[in-house]
Amino acid sequence: MLSTFSFLKLPHFLVTKYLPQLYALYLAGRILLAGQLLHGLPYSHIYHCSTPAI
Repeated sequence: MLSTFSFLKLPHFLVTKYLPQLYALYLAGRILLAGQLLHGLPYSHIYHCSTPAI
């Protein structure tokens, strides 16, 4: 009974402790992925179109 209670209590403690950090990492990953996509083909296409041909 006590082991089951501590087993149920431990994940809740870990979730409340690490969930904000995991969520922040998830958001940072989403932002970095969006930045990679934005700086990918459209950015290079705009860059090549805006630079004058020598």
